Amino acid sequence: MNQPKLPDNLISLGIHRVVALDFETYYNTADKYSLASKDMTTEKYVRDPRYQTICVTATVDGVNVYEAWGHEASRQLLIDLGVEQPGVLTVAHNARFDGCVGEMTMGIRFNMLVCTMHMMRITGLSRIISESLRSLADFLRSKGYPIPAKGHEVENANGLRLEHMTEAFKARYMGYCRTDTIILYAAAMILLPECPPDTLRASNMTLQMYTRPAIRLNSQMLEDYLSALRKRRQETLASMAREHGCDGVPAFMKLLRSKAKFAELLRSVGVEPPMKESLKATEKKRANLCDPAWVAKTKTPKFLAQLEKGGKTWDQWAAEPVMDYAFAVKDTEFAELTTHWDERVQALVTARMDNNSSQAESRTLRFLDCSERGLFVFALQYANARTHRYGADDGLNQQNLPKHKGDKTLRYSMEAPDGYEIGGADSSQVEARCLAYAAQETSLLNIFATGGDPYSHMGEIIYGVPAAEIRKWAKMDSHGLEGEDKKKQADLFFMRFMGKKTILGSGYQMSGNKFALTLRQEGITLKPSREQVMEWLKLQPSHIIANKRVLELEYNQYLQDFHLKESKRINWVYRQTHQRIKGFWDMCEWVLGKMCQGEQGYFGGPDGCLFYFDGKHEIFGEPAPGIQLPNGEWLVYPYLETYKEDDTGYVKFRFREHKGKNGMTKHIYGGSLTENLIQALAFTILTWQAVRIHDVIPVKGNVHDEWFSVFRKELRDKVRAVYELAMKTVPPFVPGLPLDCEFSSGPSYGDM
Repeated sequence: MNQPKLPDNLISLGIHRVVALDFETYYNTADKYSLASKDMTTEKYVRDPRYQTICVTATVDGVNVYEAWGHEASRQLLIDLGVEQPGVLTVAHNARFDGCVGEMTMGIRFNMLVCTMHMMRITGLSRIISESLRSLADFLRSKGYPIPAKGHEVENANGLRLEHMTEAFKARYMGYCRTDTIILYAAAMILLPECPPDTLRASNMTLQMYTRPAIRLNSQMLEDYLSALRKRRQETLASMAREHGCDGVPAFMKLLRSKAKFAELLRSVGVEPPMKESLKATEKKRANLCDPAWVAKTKTPKFLAQLEKGGKTWDQWAAEPVMDYAFAVKDTEFAELTTHWDERVQALVTARMDNNSSQAESRTLRFLDCSERGLFVFALQYANARTHRYGADDGLNQQNLPKHKGDKTLRYSMEAPDGYEIGGADSSQVEARCLAYAAQETSLLNIFATGGDPYSHMGEIIYGVPAAEIRKWAKMDSHGLEGEDKKKQADLFFMRFMGKKTILGSGYQMSGNKFALTLRQEGITLKPSREQVMEWLKLQPSHIIANKRVLELEYNQYLQDFHLKESKRINWVYRQTHQRIKGFWDMCEWVLGKMCQGEQGYFGGPDGCLFYFDGKHEIFGEPAPGIQLPNGEWLVYPYLETYKEDDTGYVKFRFREHKGKNGMTKHIYGGSLTENLIQALAFTILTWQAVRIHDVIPVKGNVHDEWFSVFRKELRDKVRAVYELAMKTVPPFVPGLPLDCEFSSGPSYGDM
């Protein structure tokens, strides 16, 4: 087992051997037992009674390939290769799968396991090509690397168990597997040197959250919760069905699911349905317009007459995008209707959203499904977001588990085994701290550094109430307060809350209009005081005062206008107070322009060298202008360019990246680049801290800025010390950044 010379980043981690391996296992698409099947997650596949290890191939030098057939021989090969031994790094493509096979079915404890898909994200390559091993092999081969083409023999293994394979088929199949392993090793040795050491440690930690689960689920709590959700939804639907004259819930559901009929429902309550361009339909239309036969068939006198009746020519119609109803949860204008002044509109939109997605029910069902098979895996995709932050996976959406507000049942359903606790720490305002650090907003940095409360200070600036008073009353336990004290506590709590929303929401160049919309989408409406309402009433004409319905309509409009006006005022106050942050947005806009010109330079932070930008940066020869984070990672913007906006003439920026089967053009500006940089910087700090915690006590999960572990109760104080030491320690690449955290623990995740 001669190992070629390893890159310096691996040597710094104490690695002396790299093992590349690839498992092949039984699958059957006819029975929907396949990782390609909908709702078939990795843990569900591996824990299924039908699971069978077919074979494994592995190499430590990219030339000699070791092979084994069946479960026992495969397990023994991994032991012989020393994958459990210190100093050995195991690499796989989609390593979550290979890790589950080794750890869950064979009891193998990989010393360190990393994934080439993670490496593609870390280097930015996944922004240019798909993450499949075939795509990776083809791309690297096109760049001159001596990598063989990936085969197709796995397609012929569909439905075949090991005992049913002929010797001839096994020979062909093993040849396919050996080639895959050679491709994997070669690709890994190309990608590994481009990955900072801590990103590889974070890749391993993230995989172990999945392959070494430690949390059990309270299935009875989940079943009760699911029943309550279904009952509440049915009661709501029945009430709405009666209101809209439908013969029962099924008939009303048809109205909700039909775009055309739902649009008519909205019109019936006075709302014009929001529209958006259908990218697929527009693309198809433009392709059809290039087809003379389609044009001849469509461009009939009757069709032209219809266009003329609508005031359009054929050329005008041909240039138009195809529009569709914007009824998705993520459609901003549609989401805004959930806070419409008319409760009938709110109810309709909410019903459509709930019954299109049934998010709470479907996620609870997935939790229940997992509970039937064993301990609860924490499914996160490392570096899945542009900012290298985690992406949720397996339909569990574990990055969205409310802590301070909303329904926390799912958090409480996640329990520690008997004699254990779940505990961890939440990094305090880490993004706000990073933004103040990058922009050198010294007044805000000083508040953080001295242990002050930035949200109360922002509340003081917004409302004119002393920060100390806001903090005192907002932190006060409201239990036992009565009368004026209770009202004062509620008012000052809201002032601090708005200070928090402003600091967290306006730091990325959000407009006043967008700030107002964001607040409404979160169920927050800024309301006038009683005195302001009385002043408004004094200005209303007598004929409006006399008509109750008209007055109600006017008052609802006044409330909407007040919310918008107050949101704009608060947004403006933030900008006036934080001029250096505002200046950082402008600097990021300048950086985008410089990158488009192919220039390089540094910007941000106390010495002006926190970030390095390079307009000539490439990923294996492909143009990918980018910005290097202080830990060595890159945020890339492939094929970044300027363009002139047609209606305004403004020069703006856009880039192209791989998305799904096709490329996608995305737009970017100073504020959005600021957001990317700060979120990425915050996550590099969080992972730097987490991998050091993981060396002492295994990290079992992450929710945004919070890490947690599962440990014996008697170790609580020691675990607290480890977490607080790690998460208050400032990484060497951000000297002087004030950091803090809050540790908590309990028998369930909800008790943290």
